[in-house]
This record gives sequence, C-alpha cells and structure tokens, in this order.
Amino acid sequence: MVLAQVALHLELEELAPKPQAEMLEPAAEPQPELAFKLSAKMMEAADELALTRIPDKRGEGEHLLDILRTAFTLPELGTRQRDLGQTRTPSHVIHSVAKLRYAGIKIRWIEADSFLTVKFRRGLIEMPTVTIDDFMSSFFANCMVYELCHKNSTTYFTSYFMLLDCLVNSQRDVQYLCDQNIIHNFFGTEAEIFAFISNLAKDVTLDIDSCHLAELFNDVNDYYQYSWHVQWARFKYAYLSVAGASVLLVLTVLQALYGMLSYYKGN
Repeated sequence: MVLAQVALHLELEELAPKPQAEMLEPAAEPQPELAFKLSAKMMEAADELALTRIPDKRGEGEHLLDILRTAFTLPELGTRQRDLGQTRTPSHVIHSVAKLRYAGIKIRWIEADSFLTVKFRRGLIEMPTVTIDDFMSSFFANCMVYELCHKNSTTYFTSYFMLLDCLVNSQRDVQYLCDQNIIHNFFGTEAEIFAFISNLAKDVTLDIDSCHLAELFNDVNDYYQYSWHVQWARFKYAYLSVAGASVLLVLTVLQALYGMLSYYKGN
C-alpha cells in the first residue's frame, strides 16, 4: 500500500502539464492547487456527489489526500475511537455473500451520497455503489495507508474494505455484487477485483467494535447466528435438497423398471 501511495504521486506528476523548454516562467497556479484539480477531475467519473463536497472540505485536511478522503465521509457515518493494529482476531466476522444468501440474508443496492453508508435492517444489507477503476483503486489504497499511519484519523475506508473483504470470498461473490449494482467494475475481470480486495485487506487488523460499522457487524453476526429466519432458510434449503434427491432417486428407479419391463415384453 505504501507503493500505491508513491504510485499516486507519480500519476499526478505525469498528468501535470509540463512546460516547454523555452517557457521559463512559473506556472500560473501553485502546485498543490494543480494537484488538487487533477485529482478531483479523475474522481469526477467515479463519484460526482463527492466531488461537489470537496470545496467545502478545502480548509479541513492536513494535505491533499486527507481533503479527498473526507469528501466521502458524511456526518451520519458517526465517529468512534479508532483502534488499529490490535493483535486479537475480530470476533464479529461477517460471512461471505454466498453463505449470507444461503442463510436468507439479502444484499441490495441503495442510493446514497457516499458508498461508505452501509446499513442493515431486518435481514437486508443495503450498500450504495462503489466504483473501482485504476485511479480509485490507488486512491482507496492510499486512504487506508493514511488511516493506518495517522493516529488521530478515522477508519472509514479501512472498515469498509474489511467489510468488503468479508463479503467477497470468491469470484462469484464479486459477480453477484456487480450484478446488484453495488460494484461498478472498470478495473478488470472479477478475478482481478477479487484479488485487489483481498490484497487491500491483507494483514490489516481492525478492532471491529471501534469502527463506524461496528453496529452493522454485530447485527449481521447476531442475525446469522440466532435469527429464526436464518434457521428457517437453512431448513428449507436442506428439506428441498433431500426432497429433490428423493424425487431423483424415485425417477431413476422407475426408469430402470420401465427399461426392464420393455425388455421382457420384447422377448
């Protein structure tokens, strides 16, 4: 992820207009302002609403990355004391998309001002669209580096991609989120998205109880473990599986008997 931060700076340098050799006059705009405009322009295709919030954050950030990062954070996300770098394993891990669907928990798209606004209610996880392309993938990695390196920073991006890493356990999980309009994939194949999410959250530890998604992790985990809806969904799946296997067995036996009767009648 540190390499990703360097890559972002290199991208900005490459995109910045280079004066010709004969032009010795300084640029009309300061370099920080130019870098800001270039970054904002690249973010525009991914999230226009976040772009409109950037001017209101101009005086709040410590540097360019912090300004761009806070453009995605909203007051309703809430704030909790961060606690990154814990050695204990989180106890509220959410299961993958496939397992949640098997248990009757659905995942649906909702419209929201920020993709960080994830909600859970009555067996339904509601997630806005997140766009993943070459620039945004680098931006996400840099945001996580920033949150890891700055003690007083919030952990919105880290907790979100920890959630996404829990949900995505295979390429099929990625495909389902893409089909549900939750992931806009301009990055590559489903396999590449899966690898990106896995690598982004690799070796990152987060105290679930300290992040802004703590209540969601707890609620989904409790619903999965104890809700009668989940038990009923499991029962229906098991019952239908047994019933289907029984019907298939009966049809196989009948087909064999029919073949035997046809053979004897022919003789």
